[in-house]
Amino acid sequence: MPNWCYTTITITGEKADIRRFLDKHTPDGNFDFRTVIPEPETEEECPEIYNLNIRDRPIERRKGKEWFNWYDWNQTEWGCKWNSSCTYVEWESDDTCLMEYQTPWGSAEGIEDEIEEMYPELTFEFEHEYE
Repeated sequence: MPNWCYTTITITGEKADIRRFLDKHTPDGNFDFRTVIPEPETEEECPEIYNLNIRDRPIERRKGKEWFNWYDWNQTEWGCKWNSSCTYVEWESDDTCLMEYQTPWGSAEGIEDEIEEMYPELTFEFEHEYE
C-alpha cells in the first residue's frame, strides 16, 4: 500500500474558464490525468522506450495493450505511478475553486506543468501534503 500525496489546487480565473477546465478534466468526478496527457493507444504512437515488444526483444510479441510499459510512462509523463483518486471540488467564490485529490508516492508534477501551459488564462497554486 502506498504512502499518499494529497494535493490541493487553488484555481483562480473567470468562472466560465474554470468550469471549462473542470468539465474537460473531471468527466466522471475524478481528475483524470489522461485528459491532460493521454497515454499512447497504439504501438506506433508509443515511444520505443515504453514499447516492451521493441525494448525487451521478446520471442513472442505481447498482444492487447500488454506491450505498453505503463508504469515507466506514467512516472515520466505524469510524475506519479497511477491516475488521481478521491477528487473533491469546492467553489470558494465565483472566481476561485479548490480541487483536492491524491496520488501514490508523490505529486503529479508533469500534469501540474502541463495544465499551467494549457490554461494561461487561469492561475494554479499547488499545495502538497505527504504521508
